Amino acid sequence: MEEYIYPKKPFKETLNFHGKLIYNDGSIDDIHIIIQYSLLKGEAIEGKIIGTSKTFSELQKNFDSKIFDYELYAEIEGSYLKKVISKKVSITRLSDTYRSGKYKDEIRIIGDIQLNDITIVHEYQISESKKNSQSDERNIVYLLSGSRRIWQIFEREDYHSDGNVEIEVYKPDIVLDKELPFEIQIRPYYLYDKDDENLHGTLSVNVLSVIFKTNTTLENLSDDEFISLTKSIVQDLTTLASFISKSRITWYRYNLKTQTGAVSFNRRTVECKDGESYSLENPINLSQLKEFLKIGIKALRVLKEQEFDITMPILYFVSGHEAEFLREQFTSLFLSLESIKDMYAKREKLLTIFNDDNKAEFKKLKESIKSIVNENVKSDESKKKIIEKISELNRSSLKSILDHMFKKYSIDNSDLYPTGSNFKLIETRNTLFHTSVELDFKYLVKETFRLDVVLQRIILRLLNWPDISHTLDDYRKRWLSKDN
Repeated sequence: MEEYIYPKKPFKETLNFHGKLIYNDGSIDDIHIIIQYSLLKGEAIEGKIIGTSKTFSELQKNFDSKIFDYELYAEIEGSYLKKVISKKVSITRLSDTYRSGKYKDEIRIIGDIQLNDITIVHEYQISESKKNSQSDERNIVYLLSGSRRIWQIFEREDYHSDGNVEIEVYKPDIVLDKELPFEIQIRPYYLYDKDDENLHGTLSVNVLSVIFKTNTTLENLSDDEFISLTKSIVQDLTTLASFISKSRITWYRYNLKTQTGAVSFNRRTVECKDGESYSLENPINLSQLKEFLKIGIKALRVLKEQEFDITMPILYFVSGHEAEFLREQFTSLFLSLESIKDMYAKREKLLTIFNDDNKAEFKKLKESIKSIVNENVKSDESKKKIIEKISELNRSSLKSILDHMFKKYSIDNSDLYPTGSNFKLIETRNTLFHTSVELDFKYLVKETFRLDVVLQRIILRLLNWPDISHTLDDYRKRWLSKDN
């Protein structure tokens, strides 16, 4: 049945097992599930529920009670213990044509499921004497999807006379912090599968990976701590890499190997484009990427401690570059700018003009304005609308906050416009968001590019990167300096 439901495909893993689906008030036990997922990308993890009309009735009862999401747990006995776990399983379809009659006890597909993630744990049976003789070495490999070029990883293949191929990777090490209890490398990770069209053939492919190796004992760094710490680092590394490449880069799978077992985890992620980016379009010189990652990851963590997490603004920035339409590009990029502006204003206490120290002054001003409105406006409806807007007078303007931020981080944007012209991005934003005026296409192209450069400069400064000169080359500077 497994091959009928999910025919064998290269680099697709299929699991066939009995387990339990757990929900708030209970569980459905001994349920037959077949799952298939990809080893090459974070695409949807799909599965089928196999059972009889009895199994269908149990699921239908929950479905009628609006229970659609479950956790999954299964244990598979064999030469070693294998556990299958998922934190979120959604039933997307239930169907039973033969819920009554002579076929009701036949086994068949009764439902479709989708999993957000899947964890597979292998626990090996090792004797105490062998366990004591083994080292503390562990490694965890994160598989990445998205653009590879920006990582600056180069490999060389040496072919030996016996037919073996030795692959050497040039400078794969990344040093982020000497205090971290592991080594970090970025290198291609090779996957192999059988070639169904050639009985003796083997298919091979490689994806980029981040590998962590440690000899720290379990007492000082448990497996869960090892996973949690490395996951947070990979998350930050891929965020920074996404910013530099202007395209989404993420991880979709990890494999942890220890002396006593292994854990593999797959998750569903957004689709990442594999298109290449070019050096003139990157905010930094790519030869300095490793140094940027070292400085940037420390700055990113300090910002998070200050409740100034720029992860989402970076993702908005990337979305702006991946958007199909020009207005959508500008909107996503400006959303990134607004998000940074809001966090900056909160940190620097710039959200309001009158703060707690002089709020009595603003209260007095409000009463004066209300009095003027009541004296000079005849319509009660108009009075009400105007008075509702008075509180907004205490909100700092977008321009004043941006000017403060540009001054603090020594960002000069005068090279983005012709000589004598003013910074117009806020005006463009207001026209685009708050009016029905159709902006000239060529003008909007330039303004979108200017917004892109402004964001690059701000984010680089926030990440403590000293050189922002790579954000605008001479050719584009001349292009922007011409009248629109």
